[in-house]
Amino acid sequence: MKKLLRGVCLMGVVALLATSCNKQQTNSMVYRGYSYDGQFETELANYDDPEGGRAYINPTNSRVTFQANDKVMLFNIENADGTGSEYAMYKVEANGEQPTLVADGDATVSDELFALGKYAYYPGDGVGTSQFSNENRATFPIASTQEYTLVGEQAVIDPSALYMAAKIDNEAEALNTFAFRNICGVLSMKFYSPSGKKVTSIQVTDNERYLSGDVTLKVNEVDPGYMMELFRNYGATGSEELIADYIGQVGYSVAGDSKTMTLDCGTDVTLGTTRNDATQFYMVLRPLALRNGFQIVVNFDEGDPKTIDVNRDNTIKPNTFRVFPAMNVD
Repeated sequence: MKKLLRGVCLMGVVALLATSCNKQQTNSMVYRGYSYDGQFETELANYDDPEGGRAYINPTNSRVTFQANDKVMLFNIENADGTGSEYAMYKVEANGEQPTLVADGDATVSDELFALGKYAYYPGDGVGTSQFSNENRATFPIASTQEYTLVGEQAVIDPSALYMAAKIDNEAEALNTFAFRNICGVLSMKFYSPSGKKVTSIQVTDNERYLSGDVTLKVNEVDPGYMMELFRNYGATGSEELIADYIGQVGYSVAGDSKTMTLDCGTDVTLGTTRNDATQFYMVLRPLALRNGFQIVVNFDEGDPKTIDVNRDNTIKPNTFRVFPAMNVD
């Protein structure tokens, strides 16, 4: 099992300490961080619950805590063709709610804001920059496997799978904050087994869309806020044309892709035996996944897997939990 408390993993801890009920209060999966030195503030998160309830998150501890050496990639973009643009890896100097970012090595980006803006990506150590000279392109790998992760006895999102992006394009902003936004959404699943089955892995296969691969795009064309609004409003009149235009604008392409995402449970996870003590699992998925149906396969240490076909629209949206009711897998 990987180190558990990496960076915004604690964002997952805060956001996922949730139970299903009808209260309307929510806390954030979106955090605002002061550039280079600052604290993090919350914005609203969203929940889609087919049972009609709403997830409630304990608001008493809504601050993000980063861990020392967490990586953030910074870009400072000067020209559309990539000339003069800069990028460098930064890291969190010490644990805390008000982290200071320091250069991770000799390379840095300029303090002044270049013509096309500053951009930040987490986790930075997953960003490839081999195509940066080609119109400011960079590659962002989305792995086909995520790790089942616990903090104490609480299931949380795999921190390496929760992608965040930020954009600064004016001097006033540059003096204040990076507003990190979650690019993906989360599928929340619960399973139980009266016979006490042990889960080794869970596979989710989209009927239509790819869930993983190496995504390449033009850094300076990415607008996290606008992108999230496009995905949230998908299905409205004209939305497909707007998204197609945006994909063309950012030079989006993907390689090595797969329609299956796997949650590796490492050591076997023994399921709760009743609906009330069903075991929680989380999987991060790309926006617009699951729109045209999908299949869940739950694999056990013994016996045949359990296959669940879902043929209705369950579109994943940025910064949104798609919550499924507990299912019996016996």
